[in-house]
Amino acid sequence: TGIDLLLLVVAADDAVMPQTREHVAIARLLGIAEAVVAVTKADLGDAERIETVEGEIAALLGSSPFAGAPMLPVSTLTGEGLPALADLLAARALEAQARQGDGAFRLAVDRCFTLQGAGTVVTGTVLSGSVAIGDSVVVSPGGLPARVRSIHAQNRPAERGMAGERCALNLAGPGITKDAIRHGEMVLAPALHAPTMRIDAEVTLLPGEKALTMWQPVRLHHAAAEIGARIVLLGDETAPGADGLIQLVLDEPLAAAVLDRFVLRDASATRTIGGGRFLDLRAPERRRRSPERLAQLAALSNFDPADAL
Repeated sequence: TGIDLLLLVVAADDAVMPQTREHVAIARLLGIAEAVVAVTKADLGDAERIETVEGEIAALLGSSPFAGAPMLPVSTLTGEGLPALADLLAARALEAQARQGDGAFRLAVDRCFTLQGAGTVVTGTVLSGSVAIGDSVVVSPGGLPARVRSIHAQNRPAERGMAGERCALNLAGPGITKDAIRHGEMVLAPALHAPTMRIDAEVTLLPGEKALTMWQPVRLHHAAAEIGARIVLLGDETAPGADGLIQLVLDEPLAAAVLDRFVLRDASATRTIGGGRFLDLRAPERRRRSPERLAQLAALSNFDPADAL
């Protein structure tokens, strides 16, 4: 959920594979709108082969936001296309929309370790807001309070970590240890600590999947977290390739925010079945399908908080 630009890598000797299709589907579910395609191992195919592979990729991307994405044949063996790819990625990075830097601070933890002489360090991507040395934060959903002792942003010592950056935070506080902070938790501004076990959401089911069923078990992926959940249908049956409303009843608490993107995989975590956006983190257990409740969810789907209100 920290990605602004998709770099789709397809090998010239393999062409479009099942994982290529799944990765494109996941990128769409996460709301990514820009892509660049690198056709790797270009030295293993002649011009006709490269053209065939590019045709397969164009067909795959044709009905997606990535239609018309630039394709560059590259080879690490000969160096073909690599400077052009680097230049294109640098240009697209400059054009990328700035991440939400004025919101409250949230960092999705993907690693936690002990550094000799420093103590407990967490690393992750800053999803929103910023953090400075000395700030008070909370590790959520566990609720552990902490203070930021030092910051590395983009692998350099820094006074502040900003939205969109990769950061390492040296944390201190009662109970702050390597074993107390898990992969998938959030380090966030104290006001945002409000873990949830029940979320109403807008979901898109991928084409070719079976319709969702009541109380269906799934694996929920959000930021760096992966947890089990059950599905409650809030409207008519969600058909393959269509959108619908569901309630996610979680196996354990989750630190999330309204309109965050998520991905659903099957219970065995072997394939992606859909994904969407969180609409309400305080979802009711009763009267969850009433006309009044569905009207509320329709309002909550607005990106602009004033419009939603």
